[in-house]
Amino acid sequence: MEAASDRQISSAPAVMALSGPKKSSLVAGKYKIRSKLGSGSCGTVYRATHVDLGADVALKLLNSDVATNDAARKRFLREVQLTTSFVHKYAVQLRDFGRDSERDRLYFTMDLIEGVTLRKFLEMKGTVSERTAVYFGSQILEAIHEAHRAGIVHRDLKPANILVTRGHKDRAEIRILDFGIAKAISTSRTSGGDLTVAGLLLGTPRYMSPEQAQGLELDGRSDLYSVAVILYEMLSGRIPSLPARNPGDVIQALLYKIANEPPQDLCRLAPSVSREVGLVVMRQLGKDPAGRLGSAHQFRKALRMASNTALRRRKEDARGNDELDLEPLADGWDDSNEAGDSSERSYVELFPSQPAKSGRGKKSRRLRASRSEGQLAKVRSGRLRQARAETEREGSNSSRTTRIIKLPPNLRPSEERGEFINQTDGSILVYVPPGSFTMGARRRGPPSAASLPLPEARLYGENRPEHTVKVARGYFIGKLPVSWKQYRRFCKETGREAPTRVDFPDVTKITDKHPAVNVNWHDSRAYCRWAGLRLPSEEEWEFAARGTDGRLFPWGGEEVGPEHMNWEGHPLFGRRSTCQLGIFPAGVSPYGCLDMSGNVCEWTGDSYADYPGAPRTEPRASKAGQRRVIRGGSWLHAVVDCQTTSRGAELPNERRNWLGFRVCVAAPERGRA
Repeated sequence: MEAASDRQISSAPAVMALSGPKKSSLVAGKYKIRSKLGSGSCGTVYRATHVDLGADVALKLLNSDVATNDAARKRFLREVQLTTSFVHKYAVQLRDFGRDSERDRLYFTMDLIEGVTLRKFLEMKGTVSERTAVYFGSQILEAIHEAHRAGIVHRDLKPANILVTRGHKDRAEIRILDFGIAKAISTSRTSGGDLTVAGLLLGTPRYMSPEQAQGLELDGRSDLYSVAVILYEMLSGRIPSLPARNPGDVIQALLYKIANEPPQDLCRLAPSVSREVGLVVMRQLGKDPAGRLGSAHQFRKALRMASNTALRRRKEDARGNDELDLEPLADGWDDSNEAGDSSERSYVELFPSQPAKSGRGKKSRRLRASRSEGQLAKVRSGRLRQARAETEREGSNSSRTTRIIKLPPNLRPSEERGEFINQTDGSILVYVPPGSFTMGARRRGPPSAASLPLPEARLYGENRPEHTVKVARGYFIGKLPVSWKQYRRFCKETGREAPTRVDFPDVTKITDKHPAVNVNWHDSRAYCRWAGLRLPSEEEWEFAARGTDGRLFPWGGEEVGPEHMNWEGHPLFGRRSTCQLGIFPAGVSPYGCLDMSGNVCEWTGDSYADYPGAPRTEPRASKAGQRRVIRGGSWLHAVVDCQTTSRGAELPNERRNWLGFRVCVAAPERGRA
């Protein structure tokens, strides 16, 4: 017996057919029933054969209560006719529809697809990997996007309406059932003449959006909520609106939860889910439709970008060990070949008859199984250690010399080579050797007046001309900006009042691992003095960000993606809020610094002044000496403002939710051996 929370519900009670048609009879004079495939609250599905064409189809006979009069039948047929015009590779095509006069039933036929429902598949497997969930979710959203463009809202997306079948090159693919049928049935159950009836409740409760649960008028964002619920269930094995062991909640209590109670965080429920993918899914589970991504295309793009970012981060942790090759991960999603070669191994397991692929992947799994967790952790950090070692070698003026550094009083070597810990505040610093570099840009990037909500509070500095700067003394600079955990500890120990509120466009949970913001220049300098450190100069900041090769971004390339930094164009954080520190290892600078582009702008110790030889700027320069230089760009800045040469300035008493700082300290002395 189906649980109450799984049943499809409507404003009128469903009356099940007491008996199915005889196998020898014809439906609408042309379809011969072969076998029963399944049934639900709205009707029964049969395997049938078109007697004239000889083609097998899936035929659904609707229950007698669906169409009670001629007007209702006309409305139903009008809705289904619209749906038959919609064609997509991931949707089951509606072929025919009409009324069977002998039984006085409405019917429609669909392509007959061999496979299992996603509901049955999840019952067999429990949960799926993140890669498989994103793969299936991308296909669902691709079909949903095209349906919405055609003016069709599904209204009843759920695992029971999604088939998993064998697709191209034997890869598993999905097919969505019943596009537009939910609205067609709802209109046929309404006595009025309006095709769109606000307040009519129809769908499967566990997958309903909050607006659907309240009987409000729906648009495509309701479908996006349902897709997020399906992803949530695929990844965690749970429904966000239900307690773990209470599937029999009464309908009204369930609808109240959907409309009012926030779901449990996906990453806490399923720790194996990456924070990037978890954030996308949780955003789409928002109670307010305005807070969700507005289209299936945006949802799909954000989901794929988040998956790519997570995969690359995991590969960075696992790379750099020849003896142990961790399980291959897809490097990206290719529109022309959605699964990718490395993904095929995950999806072919749906069909056990397929032989397992042999090769390096199987060997790596055997090796991985024989390793302890401690050994695996060392392997994952091997790539980062190797990168830091290479950075140290590149930073030396001569490959034939060894540099001996005397550490400042509070600094001690970290377990990671090339990193040092400040004992007062716990900051991790990296060493930048002395040297010469080209500072500034050949031409000035245009300021983005729309980048910030208060453009009048910002002074963009002239970043021309290029000029050579010699850094005569090595220094240590923070690997990351100062976090909230560090700053609140400083406030507690010194009695300084900590910022109590951080305003962001969207409600975002700010943790101890996020960068401290709303900290003015005087606050940041006081923190540095307490920690036995200082703010970096403008030259020190740019040298640490771009090195000696004049790179435009810390990672060396000119392309910017969601794996590099948090800026206004990031699909998860852009123009929304800061993100946790250090989650973009692909954005590392030549000397090992992270988050030097995007996330938060950073105070420096210098007062603003134009570069020597710079073109004369507007009269604002007369006040420049009162302002302090800021660098780095933030979560709501355009790309041009996040380059290593971009400059800004603020009055030292200004507090911004996009402005933080990182620490620095000069090396006491240097020598050679």
